[in-house]
Amino acid sequence: MSLAHFVSLQKEIPNFDHFVNGKAIAHASDKLDAIAKKINVTSIMDFYGRKWHQAETGIETVNALVKYLTEHPTSVNDVDEVIEDLKEWEQVLLRAKKENIKWKMKIDY
Repeated sequence: MSLAHFVSLQKEIPNFDHFVNGKAIAHASDKLDAIAKKINVTSIMDFYGRKWHQAETGIETVNALVKYLTEHPTSVNDVDEVIEDLKEWEQVLLRAKKENIKWKMKIDY
């Protein structure tokens, strides 16, 4: 069984694959939440649930986390994989923003 956090869009974007791996984010989620609180951005887990979110808020969190992890590479295990997952999220969220589509995080167990 493999845990993964992934982006769910409020509506599909034709001819756009919004799949992201999300396993590294899931495994680092506790540390990422602590980092988000420390740098004063919305936590990854705050995007989980029934509520839909603006893409901009997710982009802000992702960019801040990538910046922090780049500057503090020992703050999470497998930092390169976590950053790679976050950058995949960023690409999906940038497209969602362009299409004015809301999103939320889902968890695959």
